[in-house]
Amino acid sequence: MGELAQYATPSLGGLCALFVLLVLTGRLIPKPTVDRELARADKETATWKEAYELQRKANELRSKDEEILGLLRALAATPRREQAP
Repeated sequence: MGELAQYATPSLGGLCALFVLLVLTGRLIPKPTVDRELARADKETATWKEAYELQRKANELRSKDEEILGLLRALAATPRREQAP
């Protein structure tokens, strides 16, 4: 049992190897990289929110345009009375 304890204790070489392995496999990422990616994701989210709002406003205007066109067509289809001079 005492022989296994020497392999179970962490050594500096083992910790360095674990650190290198984590970096190489992408499990451990530097803080500046994380910050940059989070900022990029926030910017992309803001862009999508802006696009959503613009599309919503465009749809609202389109529905109002269709309503106005419908009213104009209805007015054009109704017979007009002659005005007396």
